[in-house]
Amino acid sequence: MAASVGSWCRPGWTSRARARSDGRCSPFGTTLDITERKEAEEQIRAREEELRKADRRKSEFLAVLSHELRNPLAPMRNNVQLLERSTADSETARHAREVLRRQTDHLARLVDDLLDITRISHGKIELQLEPVEAGAVAAGVCSDASDLFRERGVELVMVPLLAPHGSWPTRTA
Repeated sequence: MAASVGSWCRPGWTSRARARSDGRCSPFGTTLDITERKEAEEQIRAREEELRKADRRKSEFLAVLSHELRNPLAPMRNNVQLLERSTADSETARHAREVLRRQTDHLARLVDDLLDITRISHGKIELQLEPVEAGAVAAGVCSDASDLFRERGVELVMVPLLAPHGSWPTRTA
């Protein structure tokens, strides 16, 4: 097979020589076109890099998700304790149920994300930043912990922000 211009070739020389008419010897040899082998090696290297990237994306996703799964648990635990200490029809109990509902919804969204891990590993999910009202997010967090603050004698004062902040709304609720 003749090698094409620009292809990889590996020369394979024999140890023979041929005598020429002037009495001198001329070595001769053969070459082997290894273009297909080099292309296959490059495809393997490219696939290995894709797999490394997919594994890195999955690891990053799991690290963020494991941290995020813990976030709703603290307010949930605190509000369960509040429910245990308050009467069912009190304002404290109503607020605790509201916090538990909101945090349970948040936890459900996170679990749904976990179920999408296959899509993550194949690079089919992209997080898109969009403006969120940081004040509303902060107010929700403060509301979730307000009974705990009050119980421990902590006064919490919110100062409004001047501009929206880019974030993932489902990650901050």
